[in-house]
Amino acid sequence: MLPVFIASECVNGESSSIAIDLIRGGSSASPFYKVQQSFHQQRFDKFFQPRGLDLAFPVQASNGQYIARISIGSPPFEFHGIVDSGSDLLWTQCLPCELCYNQTGPKYDPAASSTAKALPCQSDQCKLLSSAFCAPDESSSVCNYTYGYGAGLSKGVLLSDTLTFGDDPVPDVVFGCARNTTGNWAPESMGLIGLGGGPVSILSQLSDKIGGKKYSQCLVPFKTDPSVTSKLILGGEVSGDDVVLVPIVPQPDPTFYSVTLSGISVGDKLLPFFSNGSQVNKGNVIFDSGTPPMLLPKEFRQRLIVELRNAIPITPDPSSSDEKLCYAGKNNVDAPVVTLHLDGADMPLRAVNTFVEVSDGVYCFAVDGVDGEGGIIGNFAQSNFLIGLDWDKKTVSFKPADCTKEEA
Repeated sequence: MLPVFIASECVNGESSSIAIDLIRGGSSASPFYKVQQSFHQQRFDKFFQPRGLDLAFPVQASNGQYIARISIGSPPFEFHGIVDSGSDLLWTQCLPCELCYNQTGPKYDPAASSTAKALPCQSDQCKLLSSAFCAPDESSSVCNYTYGYGAGLSKGVLLSDTLTFGDDPVPDVVFGCARNTTGNWAPESMGLIGLGGGPVSILSQLSDKIGGKKYSQCLVPFKTDPSVTSKLILGGEVSGDDVVLVPIVPQPDPTFYSVTLSGISVGDKLLPFFSNGSQVNKGNVIFDSGTPPMLLPKEFRQRLIVELRNAIPITPDPSSSDEKLCYAGKNNVDAPVVTLHLDGADMPLRAVNTFVEVSDGVYCFAVDGVDGEGGIIGNFAQSNFLIGLDWDKKTVSFKPADCTKEEA
């Protein structure tokens, strides 16, 4: 989920990691159910090598997004936020709310938390944000923020409060108290958790506690059985046989996990990123967990559709067109492997990554076309991979895995 603009943005001295379960909507582990969590929440610990304290909290998948459950404040207030590696700010709708979207759960009330603190405009935390501002009519001179996305807008004040992961509290974490939100936000979410590389992201704020500015994940595919959960671990790493690395390309905006995509193969047919063979810009695509489909330039996407039509030996669904490729069946289409050729390694995508069920028995190509010369590797493509994103080493590491299995 790309931010459009930003107006503001050790336990006992030892590093540890923070484990986050990613829960499918409707799961027995969902925050909207009162029964015991399923065993799947524990299945990935051995892959991500948590060191020291394991601060676990669940995250549910809903309509193509992954929603984390943590707690804010004292006493703890349960918060469900969309996990988004394409932005930095953690924010939640809070009281008093002037214009908020309709969310399923209650709103955070900073007045009810004994550890909540407003941030003055001249504070170091406020100065971390490029365009923090003070409202001229506010005598308290608190740090205001505005944070925009392609999907909407969050406006409010910056606070610090205690965040609790499982049973373990972390004091003085900076986040946005949103009092004006616009856009199409999932009602079961209360806000968003930015995991980008900027200074205000919780990944940056907690880096001393989790052993580095990094995290790892294994996302279950879209429409997996709701009882099966995913996991994300702040401070985690991916290791073992068959793990490959691609370099993160630094950008002026420190938020993004930018890598270089030179082309894509459909089966054995290689399609360069640009049809005229021009060189791509370094860091032309980003890994973004907050965007479900892959996004590619329209002309490149159209070439992929042509090759997939030729490679899949069944007639497309009647809903298909020149701009849309869908197939009907009881199971997903038997599509060829679609391989992303990244600088340093290849990323082979199976049908579960490239076609998603949009209605009963209809599976459509999970890539959208955009204007411009860049793209996004969204969470559909990231599912069923063990992925480690590491700002300290400036690498993205990954290996194919069945994220629905305890043994991946």
